[in-house]
Amino acid sequence: MKKIVFVSLLALITTIAVSQDPIFRKNDLNINVGAGLATQIHPQALASFDYGIAEEIADFGSVGVGPYLGLGISSKYTHLSIGARGTFHYPLIDKLDTYAGISMGMRYEFSSFYENNTHPVPGIFIGVNYPVNRNLTLFGEFGTWENFLMFGVTFNR
Repeated sequence: MKKIVFVSLLALITTIAVSQDPIFRKNDLNINVGAGLATQIHPQALASFDYGIAEEIADFGSVGVGPYLGLGISSKYTHLSIGARGTFHYPLIDKLDTYAGISMGMRYEFSSFYENNTHPVPGIFIGVNYPVNRNLTLFGEFGTWENFLMFGVTFNR
């Protein structure tokens, strides 16, 4: 019985993996606009680009790179973040663009109450794009960089 269950699960996983096509490809451009909660539990707006530079990595995977820009406002300070991020897209779930990435940037904090501050902001994140149509997707990201939880829209070109 255990062998039958194991073989059935293996066949199902193989079928799912083979049937998935990459959604994000080389030369694709995704423009992300979203809002989320930063580590200090205040809202932040973020925009980023993700440009496909390589595909067919581990069969269906692809790599993207691009800049990001963030703006956060709290009662104590305002901050502006500028940086770059890299993503690895792999279709773990059929018809969804699942990805993971790393980022590195600088955060400039401005305040009338505290000393202005500048510091590096490294991070890692995971995300998913849900296609609404060919040119528009909804996305969600979770990670340790600018926002630990973010949602928004992606315009695909």
